Amino acid sequence: MATNRTRAWLLVLALQFSLVCSAFADQPGTPEPGGVAEAPFVDDVQIFSPGDFSTYGSGPSRNQGWFGSWEALRWGTTVPNKTDIGDANASGFYDTGANSGNLRNSLNTGIFGTGYEAGYRWEGGFVNGDVGWLFSAFRLYPNNQRFRFNNVGVKFNSLIDPLFGTSFLQGFTDYNGDGFDDNYNDTFFQPDLFTVPFDVLFPVFGRDGMDIGRPNPNPPPALIPPPDGIPDIAFPADFGDLRTFPVIFSQMSILQHTEIWGTEASRLWRVGPTILGGNWDFLGGIRYFKFDERFNVNTTGSVLANSFWHTRAVNNMVGGQIGLRGAWQRGRVKFTTEGRFMAGANIQQLSQQAEIGSLAIPGLVATNPPRSLDLERTASTHASRQVEFAPLGELRVGVGWNIFRSVQLNAGWTGIIVNNVARPSNMVDYTLPYMGIHENNNRQEVFIQGLTLGVEINK
Repeated sequence: MATNRTRAWLLVLALQFSLVCSAFADQPGTPEPGGVAEAPFVDDVQIFSPGDFSTYGSGPSRNQGWFGSWEALRWGTTVPNKTDIGDANASGFYDTGANSGNLRNSLNTGIFGTGYEAGYRWEGGFVNGDVGWLFSAFRLYPNNQRFRFNNVGVKFNSLIDPLFGTSFLQGFTDYNGDGFDDNYNDTFFQPDLFTVPFDVLFPVFGRDGMDIGRPNPNPPPALIPPPDGIPDIAFPADFGDLRTFPVIFSQMSILQHTEIWGTEASRLWRVGPTILGGNWDFLGGIRYFKFDERFNVNTTGSVLANSFWHTRAVNNMVGGQIGLRGAWQRGRVKFTTEGRFMAGANIQQLSQQAEIGSLAIPGLVATNPPRSLDLERTASTHASRQVEFAPLGELRVGVGWNIFRSVQLNAGWTGIIVNNVARPSNMVDYTLPYMGIHENNNRQEVFIQGLTLGVEINK
């Protein structure tokens, strides 16, 4: 709908422009005494008159005055560098008592594809003699790539709780459902500070106490019968019964949202009459280029139920730009090529909002599925600002067809390459419970390319 409105406004503006120019064209070139001076370069505007395609001498003269163009874009953006969704270097070992092994990250950013989106580009300016101004702006519509997966394993680093000396991925279990913490280390093969040698003779069930059995009903002699699996007396918690849990989310939703736009203003110098059979323009000015990307992950289930982390990187690139463009006219057909280079500064605004374990209740009695011993709902916000050198190069090639003297249909290809761009999917710090941003992973190369199709009005 927005594209249709834009095209309608373009047609209205073009019609108004032609009517105004025609009105000025009806005035004489030299005003009578006491008359009103004419606007420059509009006294001979005839937008829909036949073009001058003569090859006599140096060919038709180059247009002067105002010019403008509008192009529809279909551009794609390269994917971010492939990285795990999770910490590739973290230990994936887990031991729940029921089973143990090494967990791997189930996903990586290879799920993303080249995001082709529509957009538009406006250009316009003014030429007087051999100098002028050129203004340009473009925008790609947001590219959204959404995914949903089930049973996703993610490896996390975990800080050590200073109170218990445990990680946030550890807890007690109750797999047999008897209401007591399961006891695992009741042999000499798994001793710990609290259970040597008590767990061998009298098992300690995690936080629930020691099992000393029942009193002997037939004294004498008074004997302590074998343990019966039920804690009888309070005892310091047996941290040897802690288990390390894997993080396997029952469901994970992922969104990568990318927005790109930019604008520039340049002084233009024409070189004539021709070099290598073409007409050439030199450009020098300033450019702004914005690359805004978000990486949002929402999860349910697992020992971390429920969690999310939303990371964003806004790249604001600005700097001086130089350029060169050439055009070759062959009858109604015009071939063009153009190159631009910007040496810019990339002012990066990095941010993250996260919430880990929204359903977590620390110290809860052992359950199945198990819960962390001391993880509670943890919300965090991170922000950082970085500045990087960001060189940008742009190449355009195109062909045009003159349907009237001042109206031309254009088709072409544009490629833009820019370095040292921050992309959020590679910057997530998977450390519990606060998450975070890896600020040093903020330099990637991005290539944007695609086709253009539009119309140009050039007096």
